[in-house]
Amino acid sequence: MAALSLRSIVKRLGCSVAGPYTYFAGQDEIISTLIQRGEEELTGDLKRAGQEGGDLFEVLRRLAATYMTFARRNRELHKLMFNINGHKRIFPSATASYRAYIETIRGGVKSGRLHFSRKGYHAIARTMWAWLYGLIVLEMTGVTTMNADEAIDEGFSFFQRLLEQGEKSA
Repeated sequence: MAALSLRSIVKRLGCSVAGPYTYFAGQDEIISTLIQRGEEELTGDLKRAGQEGGDLFEVLRRLAATYMTFARRNRELHKLMFNINGHKRIFPSATASYRAYIETIRGGVKSGRLHFSRKGYHAIARTMWAWLYGLIVLEMTGVTTMNADEAIDEGFSFFQRLLEQGEKSA
C-alpha cells in the first residue's frame, strides 16, 4: 500500500500523470475502484464455485481453494483489498465474498447437514475464513513451505471432523 502511488500507477499504465484524472478524481478513487473490482471478481469466483454442487463439505473445500487461487493470481490486489484501513473505508460491512461463504455455512445449518444452532453459523464462518486468510498470508510471506493445496486439505479435513461432530449438548 505504501508503494502504491499515482506515479507508480501511471508508469505501469504507460500514460501521463494527468491521464488517470480524466477518469478518476484522485488516487483514493483509483484504489477504491481496484478494491471494488477485486471484490466483484472474488465474489463471482466464489459464487460459481458454490454453484457447482456436491456435498456441503465438497462445496466448502472448493470455496477455500477458489479463494486461495484468487489470492495467488492477484497477490498485490489481495493485499490491497484486505488492507485494514482501505478495506474498512470501502466496505463498512461484511464483503460480498465473505457473505458467499457465510451463506454456504448457513445453508448447511438450515439443511441439518451441520448440527449447530442457527446463531452458531457466524462463528463457524468467521473461524474458517480467518484460517483461510491466515493460510494465504503464511504462503505469501513464505512462512510455510507446505504446498497450499495440501495445507487446504489438511486444515479442511480438521474442520470437517469438527463440523460433523456438531455442538455438544450440555
